[in-house]
Amino acid sequence: MKKCTGVILLVVILLAIGLMFAMANQKFAAGVALFTGAEQVLVAESEHGSTYLVRAEQGMEWIKAHLAEQGWAYTDQMGAELLFERADGQRLHASVRRWARYFQEVQIEIPEAVTSTGM
Repeated sequence: MKKCTGVILLVVILLAIGLMFAMANQKFAAGVALFTGAEQVLVAESEHGSTYLVRAEQGMEWIKAHLAEQGWAYTDQMGAELLFERADGQRLHASVRRWARYFQEVQIEIPEAVTSTGM
């Protein structure tokens, strides 16, 4: 019985440490969420842009579809940078980079002109 109690206590301590680490590191927590079935996870958001973690196999296609829903048309790709434009001529770009073996980090940077009118 003491051995079982010790194992349970060890597991609880390890889970608590893991939870504290996950709360301190948003990307780690987002990676855990992706492993549990989420397609993408918002990691950070500000008035200048957003950062997402996305499953590696869908990073580029997901960002194109996500921005198309918001009225942005994909125009070009320069390496890991995707360029988008609205009908009124406003432009923004999104960068996609490998974050880990199975995930990509997608950063959407919003130009000043867009932040004043809303994305």
